[in-house]
Amino acid sequence: MLRNYLLAVGCFWFATVFAQKEEVLNLPAFYPFPAKEIPAPKDLSASVKVEADQDSIYFTVSVTDDRLFVGKDPLQTDRVEIWFAMNEVNYSDYILAGSGKSARIFRNSNEAGDNANLTNFLKNGDYPVDGKVQYDGKTLKSTVPDRKNLREDRVFFGMSHFAFTPNSPAGKHLDRDKYNALEGQLGGIPDDLSSAIRCQTTVNAAGYELRISMHNSCLAFAEQLTKNFKFCVDVYDRDEEGKTEKMLSSTPNRFYARPFYFNKASLKNPLNIKIAGVNNEIIEKTGINLHLFYSGGKWNGMGFGNGAIIYAEGVVSESNLIESTYYPLQVIELKYPDLKGKPVFCMAINYKDLSPFRQQDLYFLYNNEVVISRGYSYLTDKKSDFVNRPVELPNGEIAFVLYDFEPADPQGWGEYGKMADEFVYIQQVGAKPKTIFSGGQRLEMVHTATFGEKDQLSAERVKDVEYSWLEPGKRFLVTVKGLDKSADKRLVFQYTDAGEFRLEK
Repeated sequence: MLRNYLLAVGCFWFATVFAQKEEVLNLPAFYPFPAKEIPAPKDLSASVKVEADQDSIYFTVSVTDDRLFVGKDPLQTDRVEIWFAMNEVNYSDYILAGSGKSARIFRNSNEAGDNANLTNFLKNGDYPVDGKVQYDGKTLKSTVPDRKNLREDRVFFGMSHFAFTPNSPAGKHLDRDKYNALEGQLGGIPDDLSSAIRCQTTVNAAGYELRISMHNSCLAFAEQLTKNFKFCVDVYDRDEEGKTEKMLSSTPNRFYARPFYFNKASLKNPLNIKIAGVNNEIIEKTGINLHLFYSGGKWNGMGFGNGAIIYAEGVVSESNLIESTYYPLQVIELKYPDLKGKPVFCMAINYKDLSPFRQQDLYFLYNNEVVISRGYSYLTDKKSDFVNRPVELPNGEIAFVLYDFEPADPQGWGEYGKMADEFVYIQQVGAKPKTIFSGGQRLEMVHTATFGEKDQLSAERVKDVEYSWLEPGKRFLVTVKGLDKSADKRLVFQYTDAGEFRLEK
């Protein structure tokens, strides 16, 4: 009766034609789940063909099932499940504390094969016993959650999970509650992507076939230039309500929510995954590994990392216990005037990672060349017409004024608990690229600065340094503010016939 009804169900097959499809996988027979019953071929067997173009990923799943059962619960019925994962993601089990915006995420280590076992985490680690840590002969209050508030749980960072049943053209985005621990750090969670799926169901005497089209947003997490990702197709057979499921997978060594064992896709052409409002050619030219998640109907930038748990100021785990952190990236395009009739594109990525410093990375694209700079400066935002600016030099060449900093000490001193070496470069681009000026400074604790490639002028007792153009591309002023008036300096550099900036005599 059910089979006759399913044969009459009208569904449609959604296919895009924007690009040539690439074959990702053509698997004639599925694998059994480890330690699970191996079903007889007539009872349950399956094959799958996976293809992709720039906009969508396509699955044709043929299932042999001698007795179809479709219940009300999509996870208590005959079904096909599809999983996706970012290429870098290998597991989903974590030690959690708190929930929602206050959640913190820990693990024994960042190795793929290491289960997040809470007993081992506490027994073999150095997690504080009573909320206090001993350091340098002092008792400090721990800044991590109490032991009793820790629990084992799943976090689907970098993952998405969908279910399809033989009686419906709709797919369902499962386990969205597994994103909740990310909300406070990423500022949002992936959308419900059920509506980004189209499915055609065909039931026959031997079983059923699903032809599924999933828009690339169904990855939920991806890279700007996604050519590689992980996926998995599972087939479940229940036969009747309350009966133990039989199951098969497109990958051997199948373990629940562990992408380490998923199938791997490797595409010749990247998926059409882009950030709205940004000249994506900059990203394509640089090849930067910009990670995104799909929320609010669009792709959003994100960053992530693992580091030793910090128990108190200056006290970190020394027994391989780590904390996983996630943060949003604000990706915007900055406007610059054309130079010599050619456009200057600039993409800025703003973020706050584990560093105590505000982070801003700038990517300039000019005449098919890319140069990289950072925000100015690492302590405070400085308004400057000098740094992070392209200029035309007297010889007609183009140069960019670039900025960078590097933490100088892992603990350090100063207002931020650290200090940094700062650098300013003037970089000529084009056929003869070269550095035509450089300056450096360490203002915290040491209070020193140097200027010029060949002059190597030094300044001591420096409180701050400011750069400003007197004539853009020709002459600029360096104003050195000392800790007292006697250390103040005004230095003027001029572009010379030798093709560099030298101190004006």
